[in-house]
Amino acid sequence: MLENILSKYRFPGQTDIQGVYEFFLNPPHTDDGQMAWNPPKTDKLLRFLVKEYDFSQERAEKTVQRLRASFDKTSRPGAG
Repeated sequence: MLENILSKYRFPGQTDIQGVYEFFLNPPHTDDGQMAWNPPKTDKLLRFLVKEYDFSQERAEKTVQRLRASFDKTSRPGAG
């Protein structure tokens, strides 16, 4: 497939197309790092949605309440 692309297009400069192709097929990654399930910062989220993006206060509050309830439900011991 890459050969088909390379035969049809010219790339400027000294572009390592094979290297770019390999990068997307086998992107670098690490097994280091940790994920944490933290409660949503509802006050900051509301301020962001309403003040920054002009969302309806009422609608944003309902959505944030649902988000909080979902978090509370899944963060209880034995939940999920």
